[in-house]
Amino acid sequence: MMITKLCHIIADSFIKEKIISEEHRDVYEYGLELCVSTLLGVIITVVIGLLFNRFFETLTFYIVFCFTRLFCGGFHAKCYLTCKITFICVLVLVLLSDCLLSGIQDYFWIILYLFSLIVVCSFAPVENPNKLLSAQEKKRSKIISIVEMTVWFAVMGIMYILHSNLYHIVALTLFFVATLMLLGLFCGSRDKN
Repeated sequence: MMITKLCHIIADSFIKEKIISEEHRDVYEYGLELCVSTLLGVIITVVIGLLFNRFFETLTFYIVFCFTRLFCGGFHAKCYLTCKITFICVLVLVLLSDCLLSGIQDYFWIILYLFSLIVVCSFAPVENPNKLLSAQEKKRSKIISIVEMTVWFAVMGIMYILHSNLYHIVALTLFFVATLMLLGLFCGSRDKN
């Protein structure tokens, strides 16, 4: 709500200064909301990375999370605050899980990846009730999601070969993306009943 009000005020000032016209207000407000929300996500990620002294891990999380969710979909909060709280919780859970599971066998990370791959292949894209997809958009998102999963597997392999434990973060992030997809399916089916 606060982000929406801020963007409304910015759009008002743009209209007053004749930078944009009133008829384009909705488009600019929506664009501003996306920019502010994205900037807020980046700031949250950097701050948590610095607080936990895990900057590269949080950067890896952010890249994998955002690019994968873009086409896979999943749970969508009803407001920005809930969205950001969910994002923070998932990021912290990934970092804590990585610490707790750091000594576990390598095959565990492959199992996490395979779980994520099965969920993505079975259910992607999970639609946002506020933005329904056409049959063509669904097919395109499914294909891109599967290609992304293949790319992430290759990235994990390269990280493993280079002795970088960042592949743990990739696997955990994909696991939580898959979990959010399942949660989105559950919430969507519950809302229909």
